[in-house]
Amino acid sequence: MLRQSLEHIDHKSALQILCKAEQRQKLTVPFLHLETAIALMHSKLLDKSTSPRAGIHPGDTVILTGKSGSGKTFLITRLISSHGVYINLDQHSTGSLPTTHHFRPRTDLDLLQLIYSLEKWFYDNGSVDWVMIDGDWHDNETDNDRGLKWTLIEKAKALQSTWPFALVYTSRTLVVGAHADYRFECYKQHQAVCMKLIPPFSSSHPYSANEMDTLITTIDG
Repeated sequence: MLRQSLEHIDHKSALQILCKAEQRQKLTVPFLHLETAIALMHSKLLDKSTSPRAGIHPGDTVILTGKSGSGKTFLITRLISSHGVYINLDQHSTGSLPTTHHFRPRTDLDLLQLIYSLEKWFYDNGSVDWVMIDGDWHDNETDNDRGLKWTLIEKAKALQSTWPFALVYTSRTLVVGAHADYRFECYKQHQAVCMKLIPPFSSSHPYSANEMDTLITTIDG
């Protein structure tokens, strides 16, 4: 109720203060093992006096990497367990996504309009728990210009300071300079889709073989 009132009066500084409070609330995900993997990763980064942080929270950024056909779209659509925005850049069929606002830009102009209207969309429609950006765009990327998809991602990241949502996007490879709180490598194994949490290079403690297995979440396809 408080957030709805602040959104209505368009008081950005107040929204940012409220956003910081809401970022402490863990989002619901349908894969319980994923929370265990995240808690393990944080236990390797933090000293023993600090409680490990489990789960995905508003304000987090998550990258799902993997080759074409590795199950990224399958996973990203199943992560949306509550109110969200799904931006489909590949035009592939995803079936029904309940409680989700679905955008499917077809041209560069469509995508540019989405980028520049996204902030107004949040003011008009209010908060969501998730923003999912799925697929690759067809423009040519260079070392100096990473293309419209990355412009969209940076826009979404900027909006996270005002609206508390988790940003999840897919990529075939890890882009140099791309920041994320969590990166998962996606692949298929037999009839299942797997997502392996990739620990950051800053991990202060080594992982045992059993712990490395704990970083893998397996979902039946």
